Amino acid sequence: MHFVIINCSAHNKNQSNTAMLLEHFQRGIVIGGSTYEGYCLSQKGQWHNIEKAVRENENIIFALPVYAATIPGIMKEFLEKLSNADEKIRGKRMAFILQSGFPEACQRVYCENYLKFLPSLFESEFNGILSYGINSRFIDNTGLNDMQDSFCKMGELFVQCNGSFFFQQAVEFNGSYYITEKEAKSFNRIFTFFCKHISEEIGCKEPLTAKPYATDR
Repeated sequence: MHFVIINCSAHNKNQSNTAMLLEHFQRGIVIGGSTYEGYCLSQKGQWHNIEKAVRENENIIFALPVYAATIPGIMKEFLEKLSNADEKIRGKRMAFILQSGFPEACQRVYCENYLKFLPSLFESEFNGILSYGINSRFIDNTGLNDMQDSFCKMGELFVQCNGSFFFQQAVEFNGSYYITEKEAKSFNRIFTFFCKHISEEIGCKEPLTAKPYATDR
């Protein structure tokens, strides 16, 4: 099988978590015996070529980060371009890779519901979602390697499942709907450390607990 894989992140490839995860998923596709061609919507000069690839191929994978519980604006703009084209896009097999910077699945569920509906707008087939929540900046090298290996394995299984995410491992990949209190505390510690590091880098002098908006009134 051959797949067209579209990175729908607004970030350029070198700054995109989506691109990093796709690198390993695509490796799994090759190991599984299939081929792919990859594109990035952030390269707007390539949109004509991306639209051409979508028209000429059956199996399309959209990979995207969650932006405020929905799809990125750049993806919406591209989809509107497809839907307004003179020749309607139809009869495709559309699958999705969805990732967010928060581990709990509830952060992604509304976007997932929209993606399940999206293929019908193009008279196309929905072939599932691989949904994952974690920020690669918040984990150590061992965790990062495990995550990358997992995405590679998902690529292999995706091929074995005839280009769909309708297999049990993909369902389990989604993680818990809510994280536990212990996991939340651990995540908050890491997130606070990361925010402190960023604030120091940009020259902030006030502590993270400062409340400049507070008044004595």
